[in-house]
Amino acid sequence: MIPELRNLSYERRLQRLELISLEQRRLRGQLIETFKYLNGLNNVTMEGLFERDDKKTFSVDPLANKQNECIVNFGQISELRNVSATKHPVSVMMLGVVASNGEKMPPVWFPRGYRLNASAYKDVIVTKILPGVEDTELVKSSDDGRVEIEIRILKAPEVGLDIRPLGCDIAAGELVLPEGIYLGAAEVGLAASVGLARVKVLPKPLVGVLSTGNEVQAADGRPLASGCIFDSNSPTLVSLLRLQHFPCVTARSARDAPDHLKTSIAQLLDQGVDVLVTSGGVSMGDKDILRPVLQADFNATIHFAQVFMKPGKPTTFASFDYEGRRRLVLGLPGNPVSATVTANLYLLPLCRAIAGVPDFRYTQLRVKLEHNISLDPRPEYHRATLTFPSSSDLPVAFSTGSQMSSRLLSLANARALLVLPPRSDSRPSLHAGEVVSAILL
Repeated sequence: MIPELRNLSYERRLQRLELISLEQRRLRGQLIETFKYLNGLNNVTMEGLFERDDKKTFSVDPLANKQNECIVNFGQISELRNVSATKHPVSVMMLGVVASNGEKMPPVWFPRGYRLNASAYKDVIVTKILPGVEDTELVKSSDDGRVEIEIRILKAPEVGLDIRPLGCDIAAGELVLPEGIYLGAAEVGLAASVGLARVKVLPKPLVGVLSTGNEVQAADGRPLASGCIFDSNSPTLVSLLRLQHFPCVTARSARDAPDHLKTSIAQLLDQGVDVLVTSGGVSMGDKDILRPVLQADFNATIHFAQVFMKPGKPTTFASFDYEGRRRLVLGLPGNPVSATVTANLYLLPLCRAIAGVPDFRYTQLRVKLEHNISLDPRPEYHRATLTFPSSSDLPVAFSTGSQMSSRLLSLANARALLVLPPRSDSRPSLHAGEVVSAILL
């Protein structure tokens, strides 16, 4: 058996795919350097971005900040007296303070032992800020509760309290967005906060989606022809890619004829696709012609074509040069569930790796089984829903029922793929309460 047909594990195949996808990212980074406006969410930066000017960041000071010219003007202190024989012994300052909006501020009670004369208080309002509302206590308010008449300050003010100097959040010369960072919503907002309208990013791969098979008919409103099935793979794969913000193009399904398949592939390649993903035509039957066409007509290198897993055993990965550019091909099984599962396991990590996403693999967590599950001779990626009961220290996984490769209903409500080991004589099944890994969908 030739090396690419050996039944190696999914992890071994994924490692091979990752090596080639990272090389593809390196090649594309040399060939393509594009500027994207900040609507390029979910891209990855190509170079580090630095803050060049402290003045792009602002301090916030509601009372006194000469640097930002937001000084609040105060009136004269009308009365200052000490009170020691009260229910709450404190030093009380009756302040006739008028803020810049013209509204009279309430009297302020300082903590016991805190003494100020008028001149010292003037120094406080210039160099210090009175504590925030969380450090105060309402003593007296108007009858309708809308006006605070007296408040007690529970914490003495300190020099610089609540004053944020210019550049305290981002200083001049500070790295704002490092090279290789994933541009999510917060990163886009950060770039905008320092005035960047455009950011240099790694381009995302363009993906071509192609279904194959004489029996495949587009779901375009026409009645289903005799001997045909509706094409669910293309809409599923396109939706999956677009939900992950990867651009894609499609072509009409290719027939099980070498010339027709070659023409369909070439049409997508001519649109500039970086990754071609097909469904069907990768098993061992007479009509499974994807691999021979790739080798004979495109001089492709087959990196693997069999995987020891369920579903997804026939998954094929290849690469070749076309019009001076490296193109990658991921051939997925034709059964709808197999195509969707392998797209999550192979296609999305492949696209994320090419796009430069640092952590391009899927998210895994440990879950507890709600029911017994019989094991398969191959490692299985079992569709499941998850719940998060307060009584359990781990999420609880429920099987979605029959795991037939054609049963898309098993994926309709699935939120995870349970990573199940192969069956053995000593371990034919897993029991309720056992803990397994789960890949989030």
